[in-house]
Amino acid sequence: MLGTLNVINAENFIKAMSDMQCGKTEIAQISSLDFELKQYITKPIEGYEEPKNFPNCCGKHRQLLQFGKERFEAFPNCCDNHRKLNAAAWFKKEAYAYMPLKLVTTIAYTWHCIAKHIESDDWYKNITDYIEYTRKSYGQFPDGFGAPIGLNFYVNTLEKDIENEKELPVKKKEKLLNFLRKEEEPGTDYEQTDINLLIGKYKEWLRHFPFELSFLSHLKPYFERQMPIHTGKGETNIYTGLTGFKLKIKKQLIGFLQSATLTIIKEINTRKIYHDNQLNDTAGVQLELVLAKRKIELEELDKSGWEDRKDYIKVLKKWLNGEKQFVKEINSAFKDKNKIDFTRDLINGFLGLAEKRHQRTMHRQYKGEQTR
Repeated sequence: MLGTLNVINAENFIKAMSDMQCGKTEIAQISSLDFELKQYITKPIEGYEEPKNFPNCCGKHRQLLQFGKERFEAFPNCCDNHRKLNAAAWFKKEAYAYMPLKLVTTIAYTWHCIAKHIESDDWYKNITDYIEYTRKSYGQFPDGFGAPIGLNFYVNTLEKDIENEKELPVKKKEKLLNFLRKEEEPGTDYEQTDINLLIGKYKEWLRHFPFELSFLSHLKPYFERQMPIHTGKGETNIYTGLTGFKLKIKKQLIGFLQSATLTIIKEINTRKIYHDNQLNDTAGVQLELVLAKRKIELEELDKSGWEDRKDYIKVLKKWLNGEKQFVKEINSAFKDKNKIDFTRDLINGFLGLAEKRHQRTMHRQYKGEQTR
């Protein structure tokens, strides 16, 4: 179960949905400025038994509950980012009163998971997936309003408890602490990814690449079925069932497209086809190449930046020169193709006449034998 999406900027949400329905974008995408993710209730893994009178069952849990209450009391005037919530029309402090009890409960659930899986073969996956499942359960404030209430308390408390737990194997303790600390570190090379931009760039490559060439056309269906906008293999969380992918940034996608382009043209080209004795219709292929070349030239013109009259005059001159060269090349290709067609028809005609003469000769011989 995921947290409920609370849209705080309805105009941007409606525009995103409208753009997708009208075909302007592939996916309805809104900024993290425009929504809040509400918290959701987590469940303990199998075997958990809630202590009697929880959370007032022991000194540790009572202390953590009291800490949560004090932190909630100070919220949202506890830091600069949370203080901005006071001016947000959608914010109501009482909606977050769950935090003290959630903090104690999620710590108890997480320690039960650690205790149950720490000695298993897949201990790291089971434990870190549960921690991630719990982290996500705290929800998400819109950008600029700070971390969701209670999340930092959960992570910091868990980190200290793991660090102080003497029963945990040292190496496993280090791996869990590294996981928690890595999750806390801000991204240094983070770049906001626009999914629609990535999809658009890939579709642009599909449109520009000369798949209309007969010796490349068989590749088009394969690439049309791909959408290489994520990096690496997806990871599925055991507890949410959701698979997460890390999206490429624009620079990475461009690098992939450059690599794919070079691989295709190096592996499949007229030189290789000729060496494989498969370049039969040379005139037809020549015509295809002329058409594909002109298509790329026209695409280049479309990318020209226009600032004043000189710029578009320059583009028109380039276009006219290209048109003259194109007509010249296509005329040559048609002449060559017509010559080959004429020669082929002539040879086929001679072969046809020879076959008819042979048939008439055989017919006369057959009738002669019958007469005897």
